[in-house]
Amino acid sequence: MSARPNFRTDPDHVRAELRGRTYAVPFDRVWDAAGAVIASLRGWTLLEADDRAGWMTIRAEGWPFKATAELRVTVKLDENAQTRVDLVSVPEKGSGGVGAARRRVIRFFRGLDAAVDAEGRHTLDVRSSAGRETAG
Repeated sequence: MSARPNFRTDPDHVRAELRGRTYAVPFDRVWDAAGAVIASLRGWTLLEADDRAGWMTIRAEGWPFKATAELRVTVKLDENAQTRVDLVSVPEKGSGGVGAARRRVIRFFRGLDAAVDAEGRHTLDVRSSAGRETAG
């Protein structure tokens, strides 16, 4: 990924939907679900993926304005053997900004939450040192 300005999920973001996710769900299930979500999103194309290293690179073309970005999804086990998913969105030069990037993040995680049936039951609050599940 290049040095262009980007937007990335952050465990301390004030908006919960922009924090990324930690799931109490096996890695393989989350990995497969992430791939299925990417394939289902209009204008998103999986460019390359490495399940051993835990990353996917995606090209996302916006509609109707054709704003494009390169995205990197990481799926890894954290120190508690829970599956952590984060996303970085880097717009192409002159192609959208932080608002478009945030919308991509929200769209991806809504799909992923539904695909792994997380809806709060299996999503852990990463800001909690105890790793308790979020209310939902």
